[in-house]
Amino acid sequence: MTGEMTRETTADDLELFKTWFKQWAEILHLEDWDYKFKLCDVGAANARCDYDTETRKALIKLSDHVEPFLSMEECAKHEAIELLLGDIGCYMSSFISERIVATEMHRVINKLMIAVKI
Repeated sequence: MTGEMTRETTADDLELFKTWFKQWAEILHLEDWDYKFKLCDVGAANARCDYDTETRKALIKLSDHVEPFLSMEECAKHEAIELLLGDIGCYMSSFISERIVATEMHRVINKLMIAVKI
């Protein structure tokens, strides 16, 4: 995701992203997950959460280019909520297409982004 509508992400951004993610992980009780962080290309997204529900391991990726109007807190909060819903999404994917599950999960994530406050 490069271009006029993005800015390059820095190591300081990643540290801030980690701090916010850990705070949201605590609020959402994600202590059963073992997560690591990475700054890399994640395509058209600002961040991405890859996880394995069986091993409870997750790789939380911050894009090397993000939209400048989004805060690191918003990016981290979104990924923490996505990890919270990960089990449901995984199990639903057994019955419904992954595209539909991802669309519906993000509809819920976006509503929770507004509703859930510190």
